Amino acid sequence: MEIMDYFQLLSIYAGLWHTFLTMLAPHLTRHQSKLTFISDIQKCLIESVAEVFPHQNYRFCFRHIWKNFKKDFKGSHLERLCWGAAKAIVKADKQVFLDKLQVDNPEAKRWLDKEPVEYWCRSHFDFTGKYGKNWRVNIEKKTCDYNEWQVTGLPCVHASCVISYIRYCSECHMVSSYVKTYRGSVLAINDPSL
Repeated sequence: MEIMDYFQLLSIYAGLWHTFLTMLAPHLTRHQSKLTFISDIQKCLIESVAEVFPHQNYRFCFRHIWKNFKKDFKGSHLERLCWGAAKAIVKADKQVFLDKLQVDNPEAKRWLDKEPVEYWCRSHFDFTGKYGKNWRVNIEKKTCDYNEWQVTGLPCVHASCVISYIRYCSECHMVSSYVKTYRGSVLAINDPSL
């Protein structure tokens, strides 16, 4: 295949994606929820989704990234680090995995850095597209748009989902708070009347 034929074919392919998504758009945008598109990394598809659905989420399937990654980099240790970074919910946790990958195999880290983390790393995702009605939950302020948490003082089902998803723990139960509390000396009380 000549280079010119390749680019003509690519142009036709991109046009087909754009046409298909344009025809699909009225059916997918009937509801108010934000959509999330997940695919392998096809340039024409990425561009078509961005044009037809400019305000929606777009993600790369990490399984596809992983399949390409393991062609050059093998081993269960690298697999754990890559998947750990991809699945991490908190950016700091993701960074721990990526820093370890940098130390263990800098070339593998450079390879992974070619793909923007916003598209494959869970800690960079916005989760508005996951559930039918979007209820905003603020763990720190203990609020939810549903208002049950504010009224009852107990987390509503939406807050409970977020809490269990991120494994939220109150600061008072953290080891750092325990260490801070008992950092100084604790003196025994010798007076039995107390």
